[in-house]
Amino acid sequence: MSTAPPLPSVEEQVAGFRPGDHLCCIYRNRDDQMAIVIPFIASGLKNNERCMFFTDESMADDIIGWFKHADFDIGRYMDSGQFVILSKHDAYLKDGKFEPEKMIGLLREAERMALDHGFSGLRVTGEMTWVYNEPLMVERLIEYEVILSHYFHGSRTTAICQYHEARFEPNILLDIIHTHPVVAIHGKICVNPYFIPPDEFLARMREKTVSLALYERIRDDILVKDRVEKERAMLESDVGKLLGESERSRRALLSILEDRKRAEDEKKVSEERYRTLVETMHEGLWVIDEKANTTFVNLAMANILGYTLDEMIGKSIYSFMDENSIEIAQRNLARCRMGISEKREH
Repeated sequence: MSTAPPLPSVEEQVAGFRPGDHLCCIYRNRDDQMAIVIPFIASGLKNNERCMFFTDESMADDIIGWFKHADFDIGRYMDSGQFVILSKHDAYLKDGKFEPEKMIGLLREAERMALDHGFSGLRVTGEMTWVYNEPLMVERLIEYEVILSHYFHGSRTTAICQYHEARFEPNILLDIIHTHPVVAIHGKICVNPYFIPPDEFLARMREKTVSLALYERIRDDILVKDRVEKERAMLESDVGKLLGESERSRRALLSILEDRKRAEDEKKVSEERYRTLVETMHEGLWVIDEKANTTFVNLAMANILGYTLDEMIGKSIYSFMDENSIEIAQRNLARCRMGISEKREH
């Protein structure tokens, strides 16, 4: 029986990042953080990308020390200007306060300058713990992450936002997971099944309390799903090699298929957990299709409007509105189809 190929290393996964990719790194300790950040920066430098690290002033020497500890000669890239460390006051808090639009402008200008100087693109990473000391800016942080998803699409910039797990509230960490299609959790890079597209995320009510247990369950589900999907890929590779083998291989194939079935069952259980979360949350959630017909509504929203779930599914949202509300809703939907994102509270 052939040996399954090994799982890709973090270095191999990072090497597969492309311009426009945007992920977060949720870490417990310095080892988790360095396991992601060092390969991320090193890969960008080797690809002739300009790399920037945004952090607290006190961290600059530590960052240089990380690369020296990893036997990576970061000094020559700093001397050439290909690798730059900027303090939070030169980036996030420029002009004394955090404004997402200005930060996006800084990234856009940094990308332009990188390309003008002959680099193939821009690679940035930011340590976000500074927000811990600026509590009034937390809400704008989530807004920034959502806007970033729009900005990176079609850009020549690749980015990782870093979050120290112990420093942020569970509701913030959950929003961070929702706003990144790929997440690095505890040193492992995972495709994120809980990613919510930017426009859809902005449309949701965010004023809610999230327990630590809820965040930990979703975090662990991501790790389980990532492991299951990678093992599935290895199993399917083995299936192709086993098809022409003997009875012994046939029995091994049956065992592989049973493992695959177990993996699929685990995935279904995980998905059911998340569906239960949505259906039992206190906030109303209403999903419509392109024709404004209801495709999903949770019990909270049905109760708010005074209908049963069966009475709402498949019905146009306009069936539940008066004439004035219909006109407003049609105008808002038209703006959404034009790509205009707005925050609305009801």
